[in-house]
Parts: sequence; C-alpha cells; structure tokens
Amino acid sequence: MPPPHEILVQSEAGALPEHFYVYVAKDSRRNLEIGRSRGVWGWRSEALDRRNTLDHGTGRDVARSMSIGDYFLLVSGGPGGPRKPEAEFVTTPLDELVICRVTRPLYYSTRQVWPDDVYPERIGLDVIDTVGPVQPARLGVSTMRNLHRSGNNRGIPVTGDDVRPQS
Repeated sequence: MPPPHEILVQSEAGALPEHFYVYVAKDSRRNLEIGRSRGVWGWRSEALDRRNTLDHGTGRDVARSMSIGDYFLLVSGGPGGPRKPEAEFVTTPLDELVICRVTRPLYYSTRQVWPDDVYPERIGLDVIDTVGPVQPARLGVSTMRNLHRSGNNRGIPVTGDDVRPQS
C-alpha cells in the first residue's frame, strides 16, 4: 500500500482535496519545527495581503480557499533558495517536504506560538509525513514556479499539483 500522502482521498463533499504550498526560508526553520510540533502555520497579515499573480489574487485569497482535508505542504531548502532565477530554481532539488492536511481553515489569533513574531493569520495542520531530499520532477514545473513565487513573497501560500510518487 502506498504511503498516506500518495493516496488521493475525497473530502466529505466528494471533491478531491486541493494542494497548497509554502516555501519556508532557511532563517524560518525554527518556526517550521515549532509549527510542525504544534499543528499550526501562520503568516503576518501584510504578507497575506500581497498580490499573488500566479493564483490571480492575494495570498489571503489562497489561504481563505483552504478547506479541512486539503493538503498543505511546507517546502524548504535547495542551494540558493528562491532568490535564484526561476529557470534555475525549478530544476533545483529541495531539502525537505512536510506533508500536512488542513485541520482548521484560516483563523485569526494573537496567542504567541513562535518566538520571533505572532503570525496571527493561521491554519491548523496535521503532519502526515516528512520526505527529503525532493527532486523537482516530483512536484512538477508548475508547482516549482509557484514555490519560487511563495519564497520571494514572504512565504505566501500558493496552489500546486499533487506530489508524484517517488520513482
């Protein structure tokens, strides 16, 4: 039987779950560990208000479209990160992929979770698996482009394709 993150599961409404991605910068690795252990991810409000031309709206529009049961993937690493040109980034292996399911849609809280900031715009998560390193072909060019956009826009959420099984 394939690992849980490679099985497509239908939501209660019968629709296939969506896939959302966030590129986590190297200096935010501590926040990634805290979020993973506490089952929560968050953004600064002004980050979600940034325009996300790939998804034709703002980061907030993308975050609001997340539903319970959707996949939420936190991606980190890769030499040079998203600051390198897109054509290079889409062919660069990534260090880690944290595969989660959304357990609570976007909500607002000022309760301190992370040591460096509040990140009040949040979603609840259930971590399914962590894999790495991840070859870009496993995510696809479209998703890699969106991750490039996320990484260059304060980690705004972006849509993406499903994760392809490891070959």
